[in-house]
Amino acid sequence: WDAASGRFAKSFPDHKRENDMLRTYEQRAADAVRAMERDGVAFTFERIERALFGDAAAGGSMSVVLWLRTLSAEFEARGKYCNSRIYHYAANTLEAFRPRAALADVDRAFLVKFERWLESDRDVNDGGASLYFRTIRAACNGAISDGIMPRSWYPFEAFSLAHLTKGKAKKAAPIDFFRALEQLQNMQQLEGWQAGALDLFLFSFYTRGMNLADIAELTAASLHNGRIVYTRKKTGREYSVRLNEKAAAIWGRYCISNLPFLPKAEKAEKNFHFFHVEGMED
Repeated sequence: WDAASGRFAKSFPDHKRENDMLRTYEQRAADAVRAMERDGVAFTFERIERALFGDAAAGGSMSVVLWLRTLSAEFEARGKYCNSRIYHYAANTLEAFRPRAALADVDRAFLVKFERWLESDRDVNDGGASLYFRTIRAACNGAISDGIMPRSWYPFEAFSLAHLTKGKAKKAAPIDFFRALEQLQNMQQLEGWQAGALDLFLFSFYTRGMNLADIAELTAASLHNGRIVYTRKKTGREYSVRLNEKAAAIWGRYCISNLPFLPKAEKAEKNFHFFHVEGMED
């Protein structure tokens, strides 16, 4: 080793190739330092190490934005459109924040700056920020599972999301609020779409908070002995909810069924959907 030149001496086997490799790493390190200065990122030896050896981690240099959009496309292909949109929006936001960031760049300092940027530049509150960070966290977990990102790079060991939800008390609507909504159902002044929206909201309330996406999939075949049996679209879990008289009255206005306790009930075709409200196709 030639200490003066910082190179392998000529006596070292294959010294020219080895010295070329050293120059390659020196250039990577110099590029990493310039990138830190350009992006206002504090210098750390860990970041230098990631810049030098990220490629050896099977994709550590992959763009964060590209990875999020890849996951968005996968969710869309599986029919999980809501998840797809969340990852799509997260990708767009991160592209505006740090378009050239790689998975190897996502550490605690990156996440702290992203949180501050969301607050100052995008006026995003804690709830909105929490959604972005949960999405990034899930993307990092997916990258680790797929071997794209080593576990040692996982940034959420040092960055907790607890402060984004701490102290947020849940507010419950008083029962009088729902009683007032029930009174509105009898008012003739409501337009068709207003009556439909009110029915959907109350139906969800009567069925223990059934998600509107699940209500949209209900058919006459979903009813079994006075209970609605359905599989929740988001989780794939099966639920069984008793249909009380008020929910049954709403059901009868949109899905003709052979319910024994509803007057003028008629048998419907098996695939007749509940969610048929004029003017509310979207």
